[in-house]
Amino acid sequence: MVSLQRNAEWRLRAIRYGFISRGVRSGLARLIPAGLAALVLAVLAYGGTARANTITVSSLVDPGTASTCALRDAITAANTKARVHGCRAGNGTDTIVFASGLSGTITLGSTLPAIINTLTIQGTATSPPAITVSGGGLIQLLVVNAGAALNLNNLTLTDGNNANGNGGGIDNEGTLNVDNSTISGNNDADFAGGGIFNDTNATLTVVNSTISGNSAASAGGIDNAGTLTVVNSTFSGNSVLDSGGGISNSGTITVVNSTFAGNDAGLDGGGISNDNAANLEGTILASSTGGNCGGSAITDNGYNLSDDDSCIFSGTGSDNNVTTLDLGTLQNNGGPTQTIELGDASTALNAIPAASCLYANVNPCTNPPASSASGALVCDQRGVQRPQGTGCDIGAFELQATTDFESFETGLIVFPSQFAAGGSFSLAADAPAINPPTQSVTVTISSASFGPLSVTIPAGSFTLVKGQYEYSGTIGGIKYGASISGPVSGVYDFTFFAFGLDVDGITNPVTLTFQIGGIGANTGSDTIEAAIL
Repeated sequence: MVSLQRNAEWRLRAIRYGFISRGVRSGLARLIPAGLAALVLAVLAYGGTARANTITVSSLVDPGTASTCALRDAITAANTKARVHGCRAGNGTDTIVFASGLSGTITLGSTLPAIINTLTIQGTATSPPAITVSGGGLIQLLVVNAGAALNLNNLTLTDGNNANGNGGGIDNEGTLNVDNSTISGNNDADFAGGGIFNDTNATLTVVNSTISGNSAASAGGIDNAGTLTVVNSTFSGNSVLDSGGGISNSGTITVVNSTFAGNDAGLDGGGISNDNAANLEGTILASSTGGNCGGSAITDNGYNLSDDDSCIFSGTGSDNNVTTLDLGTLQNNGGPTQTIELGDASTALNAIPAASCLYANVNPCTNPPASSASGALVCDQRGVQRPQGTGCDIGAFELQATTDFESFETGLIVFPSQFAAGGSFSLAADAPAINPPTQSVTVTISSASFGPLSVTIPAGSFTLVKGQYEYSGTIGGIKYGASISGPVSGVYDFTFFAFGLDVDGITNPVTLTFQIGGIGANTGSDTIEAAIL
């Protein structure tokens, strides 16, 4: 952590060079250095509390060294319950996290140690996630043994390759939960499950995640022989030589409010190929080579849409041969994973009555997602609140109704592993009122060479302190602070700080977006010259 004096010097230099607007001066000057001191103390106190059974990865190297804690060593420490290199000993129910500010790609030299106990690997809650695990196109990434459980959160797992068995990316023989993560570009040319293979008697849950660009001889995205639940997730660009570009199922699957688009199969079932029990609800299947559905009939639990007649949907609110899905491309639309947005003319908009907008088996709107029979589906894949209109949108993406600020001034200071944003805004005459304690706040920064990087402070996080709404805490291993004050003569001030976040590579001009609220969110965006120090 840099000194408060140095922070003050950076602020003064930025103001001197004219990079900070009047609104930012009023906001940042109030917090730097005096207010920032309190904020830093608060986040340090929070981050300094020891967490039981937590193993912190300090390096992206593979294999590890005596002076570091590499991911491979951390898994071994969890498996053996013994200290390995720089990694503390596990106890059989462990969480692996990554050191503050650590970001980049871990390129594996061999498959990571098989998971034999209960383990969580927790990345950082940014968009895109800061940590990528890559097989370099040569190596299978992970194996979960029978009887073991692995939770993956806020990670990208890519370029796995298995020439000797199933699961180009991951072979799951036990229990695997994939949350807020991306499984992409994995390959299993001779066997099944380019992205993930879920074996007989194994359980796989995929929530708020994207399975994209995976390929295999059989089942491009996921090959399921056990039990699979998919909620609020996107399958795109997966391909297979025979059947099941997105998913091939010989076990039991439940798919809720997910989007399958642009998946390919050499035979049939470009989206989903089913040979046993498949239950779909609130899901879009589109633009598949080999047809959207193949194999045995899929149970239609309502509100499913297909742009061909291969799925034979007949449930409440379902339809076939839909020509007005109006889907975008797979891209960063906010949140930790890429998604496919809905256009304004999509048949999917508001198509599920609010009372029928329900999840099944797992609640994707808790952090982390929690097992639960059913309940109200109040978020989409990105965490955007559902519904935004009279009902929920079909698929993984909820089209957000936003209102632009009447006025928006902002500024940005970027320095190593930190950034500070701030400014002022006023609401449009027809805008919904803001109430920070009950609303989420999202800040997104991007430039031609960076990002977009999007950070969301969840609803319920802000508290009123001496007339100003404030937040300080840790999200996904990164320390954040924020404040919103006003209005004074109709103008609000805001500040936003991030500590220990890799912003290396950002260049001017920088686009900064500030958004507050879920339904009818108020938002502003500006392209500025940031102080990059």
